[in-house]
Amino acid sequence: DWAALTSGKWASAPLFSAFQAAGIGWLGAFGQVLIVDAGISPSATGWVYLGSSARTNYGLSVNGTLPKAFQKPNRWHIPWVSMIVAAVIGCIFFVPAPSWYKLVGFISAATALTYIMGGVSTVLLRRYAPDMHRPFRLRGMWLWAPLGFLAAWMVVYWSGYATLVQVYAAVFIGLPIFVWYYARVKGWFTTPARNWTAQIASLVFLGTWVYIQMGGGWLLRVSPPSAHAWGFLTYFFAMIADVLFFTGALWLLSNAEGRKHVNHGWWFIVSVWALLPVSYYGAYGPAAPKSPLGFPWDTLIALGIGIVAFALAVLSGFNSDELKEVVAATQGAHEAVGSEPVS
Repeated sequence: DWAALTSGKWASAPLFSAFQAAGIGWLGAFGQVLIVDAGISPSATGWVYLGSSARTNYGLSVNGTLPKAFQKPNRWHIPWVSMIVAAVIGCIFFVPAPSWYKLVGFISAATALTYIMGGVSTVLLRRYAPDMHRPFRLRGMWLWAPLGFLAAWMVVYWSGYATLVQVYAAVFIGLPIFVWYYARVKGWFTTPARNWTAQIASLVFLGTWVYIQMGGGWLLRVSPPSAHAWGFLTYFFAMIADVLFFTGALWLLSNAEGRKHVNHGWWFIVSVWALLPVSYYGAYGPAAPKSPLGFPWDTLIALGIGIVAFALAVLSGFNSDELKEVVAATQGAHEAVGSEPVS
């Protein structure tokens, strides 16, 4: 019964279970070797992710998105604060994952969601930094950029509703962190009253967001949804209302620069929330294989949303101060290297 593979007792260790069921002695013994290897092999991936996550936090700190404490190195020149935070957050992801493949599905979908920015960034860098030094110039950019965007977009969709809704819960919980540090440091709030109001609004959003996720019944559940979970439409519109409350408050409390950033970020919010109902009612939703919106119509609709999202993202891009600083620093470093005498 292949359909029961993801929910039966073989779900966590299908190959080991097959060896045990075979009734052959040496296969059973080899199954024990697999169990040991199952603990050793993923550890290599875990160390790689821990290191890359620590470096990501370090880079965000260098760019001003996180506090400077994330740059603090130990005697081996490792950003230890960044690594501890990455390790703690990584352990939290184990909580709702009853099996390895579900954990991998969550991580893959979250990673693919970050990859959608690659295609958009390529177009915008070509537009606003055409003379920026680059060791490689992509030919056929207007073909590969949208294709790369859509490929990542469809990977996010194909991860399924149960995975996607948890990715959304994790992504949007970062909004208060954005206000607590980045928006405040960048001076978006021109008076102490506006700053404190923004901090309070962030706490309200965070508390409401956690309450909605618990009521929705999909987050931190071994077998979602919970018995007393809200209906999808209640859950969906509650999340949208909370996000709209936060972004609206941020827009009202920010200066002109902050409002510009909020206005140019609406494409992402509109696009990802347009995808969620398709995921729920589509072929990868909880009602599969009797979904109201079956394959291939759900995939075609998701692809259409992705095309619109890419167009909106490109139209929303602008030449930010951060990009200007990066271009200036890159050109300066390139000119300095090029001016060195050759011996």
